[in-house]
Amino acid sequence: GYSNLFKLDPELHCIETHYAPRQDLSILTRTDNQETKMVVTLALQGHSRFKPKHGDSVVFKQGYTSITTFRASEGTRDYQGQKTVNQLRFVMGKAWLTRHFGEQAVATLFDQNLIRVLKQLPTSTQSIAAARALLRSDVADLAKPLFRQGLATAILASELSGLLSEDRPATRSF
Repeated sequence: GYSNLFKLDPELHCIETHYAPRQDLSILTRTDNQETKMVVTLALQGHSRFKPKHGDSVVFKQGYTSITTFRASEGTRDYQGQKTVNQLRFVMGKAWLTRHFGEQAVATLFDQNLIRVLKQLPTSTQSIAAARALLRSDVADLAKPLFRQGLATAILASELSGLLSEDRPATRSF
């Protein structure tokens, strides 16, 4: 298996993960960030689990997007043998989210050091199409960073819209 890291912005990274282990696989991971990060995970194929040393496990299952926040985490990523897993993870800090959604929308999302699951819902059809295009990335090498950043922004706008949108009453206009 492999993981590819794409730095899309100083505050936004994309991680493509592909594993197809012959037998069950557990990978020890440890992350200690300077600040709390938000991670948006699109489980495109298969499922996996992150089992933290402290706290509840997070299951990533095909067709679902999981949105989590954490500052530091230590635990294992578990993959089943004879099963293929494809995931896209977007890791961003509060500054990136604030720049795009405003301080008020993100203020309450970053108040804990433990892993916190904010949302797990079916991935939107727009995000699935954009994720496939991002993974194919069949554009000229010079254009790939811009192409990836544009698709990542579209995916995050779609997947975060329900979590970060303000509760405004619907208005009618001509």
